[in-house]
Amino acid sequence: MHVALMIGMLQGLGQTTAFFELDIQFLAQRLPFVKWILPQARKQAVSYNAGERRPSWFNIWNLPPHVAEHDEAGIAESVSLIEQLILDEVHNGLDPRKILLVGFSQGAALCLMTALTTLHDIGGVGSLSGWIPHRIRDHILQNDPNIPIFWAHGNADTEIPLRYGRNSIEFLEQRLCMTDDILCYIEYKGLGHEITDDVLVDLARWIASTLDSSL
Repeated sequence: MHVALMIGMLQGLGQTTAFFELDIQFLAQRLPFVKWILPQARKQAVSYNAGERRPSWFNIWNLPPHVAEHDEAGIAESVSLIEQLILDEVHNGLDPRKILLVGFSQGAALCLMTALTTLHDIGGVGSLSGWIPHRIRDHILQNDPNIPIFWAHGNADTEIPLRYGRNSIEFLEQRLCMTDDILCYIEYKGLGHEITDDVLVDLARWIASTLDSSL
């Protein structure tokens, strides 16, 4: 019997849910009480790839992303999609505190933007090699969220460099006054823009601990 819901693994630019099949199997074996929903980003023209149509949650012009770039319409559409998945489960009787979002790279950015702006009191959000876009931070401040966050970032990541993770954590700590009791931040030595078993073990441990406190 499933008593909790995971909306993830929200994929990065150009990826599909099939890319994370082994990762999901790894997590599912350790978290048998969790139901997984795996949304797929639609294909759209991506400026970074010279207009090539690729799976993407929102348009990207540069990697690493520039501070000023912001696909407002694309972000709003994807956030709305995840919000609807949350709403559907809540309408089916699931306690929103038992719902977690997890994503990688661009998918992590989407999870963070959704979790930090939603009006639903969801259980937490996991970011793997993600970032919080600057242009949405004022909106996040207005919402004043207080939600458990797991953040994994490699110090050898060149697509979303470690400084993006550290800057986002600084925003959470200094502007939202989040403390270590809800913010789990781990840097991985030698890790690039990827997910390893070490990351998955830490993520599974955080998921189990976070859901245990809400059950």
